[in-house]
Amino acid sequence: MKKIFRKILSRILYISGDAVKVRNIVLWPMSKRLLGYSYEEIIDIGDNIKMTVYSDIMDRATKDLMYFSGFVNYAWEPFTVRLFIKLLGNKKNIVIAGGHLGYYALIGAKLNKDAKVFAFEPVPAMHKRMIKNKQLNDLSNMLCERKAVSNANGPLEIADEDGQSFVVSGGKNKSPGVTMADGVKLDTFFGNHKGQPDLILLDVEGYENFVFDGADKILENNNLEIIFEINPKMYKKAGVKISTVAEKLENKGYRLFFIEDDYDFLDLKKDYSVPVLKDFNQNVYENFNGSFANVLATRRTNQEIEEMGVVLKISLK
Repeated sequence: MKKIFRKILSRILYISGDAVKVRNIVLWPMSKRLLGYSYEEIIDIGDNIKMTVYSDIMDRATKDLMYFSGFVNYAWEPFTVRLFIKLLGNKKNIVIAGGHLGYYALIGAKLNKDAKVFAFEPVPAMHKRMIKNKQLNDLSNMLCERKAVSNANGPLEIADEDGQSFVVSGGKNKSPGVTMADGVKLDTFFGNHKGQPDLILLDVEGYENFVFDGADKILENNNLEIIFEINPKMYKKAGVKISTVAEKLENKGYRLFFIEDDYDFLDLKKDYSVPVLKDFNQNVYENFNGSFANVLATRRTNQEIEEMGVVLKISLK
C-alpha cells in the first residue's frame, strides 16, 4: 500500500512541474505522514543500478531519488553524475568519501568493472545500508570502509543529521548526538595499497580542506581528477574559506570548473545528457551564494575536456 502512496505522490510531483510549494509539501509533510519512518523501496537509479532508499532519511538526495527516479535517470545531481561517468574511463582506483547509501560508488563500480571503488562512510547505520546496496548489485570491486577521511589518523566525532553526516571534532562544528569513527589520511590508507587514486569524489559537508591536507602526496598524481562539493554554510562551521581550498588545488596545478547542475530544484522534463562546466575563479567563489555546488579539479586542457563530450562555458583570457 505504501508503495502505491509513493507512486501517487511521484505523479503529483510530476504534474505540478516547477511548483516549489507543492514539491516541498509533498516531499516532506505528506511523505512523512503517508510513508512514516519505516518504508524502504528498491529503485533503479539508472543503467539498471539498483539502490534501496529509506523514508527515515530526510535529505534532498534520498527524497529526489525515491520520488523522481521513475522520471529521470540519476535523479540526484544528474549533470554531475554524467560528468563522473565520463571521467570513469580507464580509472583504476576511485575514492568516494561521504559514501551515504552508495549512490556514486554504485555507479562507479557498476560502470567500470576494472576499477576498485573505495567508498568511505563513517556512520554505522548508513555504512550497513551501503553494504546492502553493494550486495544488491553484486559488486565485488566496491570496497566499503567505515572510516572518515581526514587530515590525521585517529578517532573522530561524527554527527548525523537527517542523512547528512559531518565531522564535529577537529573543527568548529558542535552538534548533539555524535558517533565515533576512525579517521584516516588518504596518504596513509593508500600507502598500504597498490596503486594511487586517480578519481576522487568528496561530499564531506565542509571537511574537504582537511581531506586534502591528508592527501598531499596523492594530490601530486598527474592523472588524478577530483569532484568536490562547496557548501558555504558547512565551510563556515568548519572554519574554512572556499578560497583556501581553491588556492590549495590551484597551487598543485589543478584547473577548477563549476559543474552546472540543478542543485536546488530538479527539472523533471530537462535533458541532462550533456554536462556543462563554467569558470570557477576567484570572483565566482568569493561571491558564491548558493546552498551548495560541485566543482571539478582537473589538469585536462579545454580541448581534452570538450573531447569527452562536455560543454565548456568559460570566459576568454
